[in-house]
Amino acid sequence: MGALALSVEHLSKRYRLGNLGTQASSLREALLSWWSTRSGQKKSSTPISFVQALDDVSFTVQQGEVLGIVGPNGAGKSTLLKIISRITLPDRGRVMGSGRIASLLEAGVGFHPELSGRENIFLSGNILGMSNREIRSRFDEIVDFAEIGPFLDTPVKRYSSGMYIRLAFAIGAFLRPELWIVDEVLSVGDAAFQHKCLHRIRTIAREEGTTILMVSHQLSLIGQIAHRAIWLDYGKIAAEGPPHQVIGAYLKAQSGQLWDWQPNPPFCWKQLSLTRARLHPRLAKGQHVPDVHTPLQICLQLRTHATVHHLQLSLQLFTLVGECLFEQPSTPLSLPPGQWMLEYEIPGDFLNEGSYYLSVFLTDLQTGDHSQVDACLVFDIAGNVHRAPFPEAERRMGYVRPQFAMTWKPSENAD
Repeated sequence: MGALALSVEHLSKRYRLGNLGTQASSLREALLSWWSTRSGQKKSSTPISFVQALDDVSFTVQQGEVLGIVGPNGAGKSTLLKIISRITLPDRGRVMGSGRIASLLEAGVGFHPELSGRENIFLSGNILGMSNREIRSRFDEIVDFAEIGPFLDTPVKRYSSGMYIRLAFAIGAFLRPELWIVDEVLSVGDAAFQHKCLHRIRTIAREEGTTILMVSHQLSLIGQIAHRAIWLDYGKIAAEGPPHQVIGAYLKAQSGQLWDWQPNPPFCWKQLSLTRARLHPRLAKGQHVPDVHTPLQICLQLRTHATVHHLQLSLQLFTLVGECLFEQPSTPLSLPPGQWMLEYEIPGDFLNEGSYYLSVFLTDLQTGDHSQVDACLVFDIAGNVHRAPFPEAERRMGYVRPQFAMTWKPSENAD
């Protein structure tokens, strides 16, 4: 990293809301409607209003840097990437950069369902900026990475969602642009391919000098791969800096301590809906916050709309730095239609004091498809210095507080 790859200066963008009127059937009708509104004879039925998607956003990115962008839905993340990709124009401000820009804002952009995988590689490669010579030189790499060799000449409409995603990512990953923009494409696909994607992203950033802008709701992904992060909130930059600091500030501000998550509408994936996640600390009498000795019960509620087979539900616990402390997968599940509750308990004297968040990972073990609900529960664990005669005796390094057996006995060979 060193040279400046991208400079974003005072970007602002707003969108018009409200009823824009029905489409006129002729030029005469359109002119009459315009004149009636202009002269005051016709009033708009819906007041015109605007939403500020971006508001004076400025930042720079160095060559070879991976910049993660986080924020809630509607914060302006996709609008920002579309402006940088030259898909949308800003109202004010400018974007300066050199070299070729490749955007993977939607996995499979440019795919034609009736064309084969081979044909779509050339079609999508051209759309993403590759010449036919470049595509031919990288063709074998793309096919090997996507793992679609036996299905290369099959129309992509017959591909599984996992195959579709693998092919789309492989095309972008081997384009080798100066700036690569990736929006949420790693939120689908199987876990093994996601790991391969992360390795590929690190490789092209480190060895090929590609600058990467990545948007993801998977905060652990940003924590693992980004050199720096930006938190967008209501179109403004709320925080910028090391990923663990930005993610920590974002989680704290968004939810504080989130013990009861009830999405509206429910989180839906395939034939099931996740409707609620709750944290029940087993607090002692007179205790108001969980501490290192408090057992934590986690309850998940979901609804199956049809019989679900080969489902695996995993709980993943992260620190605010984005480090995964553990993952607890369920056994393969087959659930008939109905409402279901999962109860899970983290014992006391396991977690050290600190801030944590829980994510839910859903996997179809038959197809490898998966989805994730990130940071559905956020909570703090307090220390407790009152149960030991010396406060230092209660404080421990690390994130967990193991109670492994330690046995002392005389050593027969002691010198």
